[in-house]
Amino acid sequence: MHIPVGADEPAQDCQRQRAVPCGCATSQIRQFATLCSSSGSHFLARHKNYCYVLIESGFMVPSLSKRSMVHFALEVGTTSMLKVTSQRIFGRVNINLSPVFFDWQGVAPKFFAMVHDALSDDIAMGAGDFSVFASNNLGEVVARYNIFGGPNNVALNADRLSMEFPNLVPEDSETVLNIVGKIVSSFRQSFPDHKFASVQAGVSGHGAIPDEVVVTDYLARYAIESPNSAFGDVGTVLLPGARFGVSAADGTWRAYCTLEQSRILANGLFADFNMDFSSVDDGEEFQHWFDRLVSVREGCMGVLDLEW
Repeated sequence: MHIPVGADEPAQDCQRQRAVPCGCATSQIRQFATLCSSSGSHFLARHKNYCYVLIESGFMVPSLSKRSMVHFALEVGTTSMLKVTSQRIFGRVNINLSPVFFDWQGVAPKFFAMVHDALSDDIAMGAGDFSVFASNNLGEVVARYNIFGGPNNVALNADRLSMEFPNLVPEDSETVLNIVGKIVSSFRQSFPDHKFASVQAGVSGHGAIPDEVVVTDYLARYAIESPNSAFGDVGTVLLPGARFGVSAADGTWRAYCTLEQSRILANGLFADFNMDFSSVDDGEEFQHWFDRLVSVREGCMGVLDLEW
């Protein structure tokens, strides 16, 4: 039985499997309810200190058995959102193609001309920015354009179109989105016989938290209570973190979020977010995928009490 948001009592069949401490404020509960709605899940009720949620199609939470339909409670506290300031960002997009390029002859020059026409108005290009790696293995053949000759690149393999931006700052975001949008649109025009079978997009990065908050204190909520004897005589220090996933009820997308202590910031966090779109309509622009990715990522950050 489904209960509307704001009901006083949870459904009788909504058994509490595990209270996941998250310290969500009321605004976060609304945000998570919106995420549940957009992903085909159902927000059941808020009752006292618990927010009952019905998650469908494989939302995985530590210590919960994997079921097609599970119930769990999110413990609601008074902790406010923790502000995280992005420092370094790694963005990536992989588009799987169907059919693959079995005949590679002439593909690389056509791809380079496509990239040049799409980006030359915005980026100064040189011949040395374009490269081809040949191989007897079709899966290893790649044509690549390195933006400004650096690590950021657009590449075409026989089975996929990919873009990687490994060392960004927040101010680069608009430029990167412009590049990706133009490449996606131009590829469809230049290679109309090769459709987008599926898309994987992700963003990971390091973020600083306020000095008054100690990162290890924040992550302590995700610590696993296990005796040190489990590691034998090996000296160990537990490094708590979080990982969970969420998927659409119709199976059209799935996302995973990982959170741990940053290795490059003295008092910071590292978050890795990946989203798979298992089906793509021919008319869908990159902006559609990006908007969904941003929406789901914000929901995941909200569950973790983070404003990032």
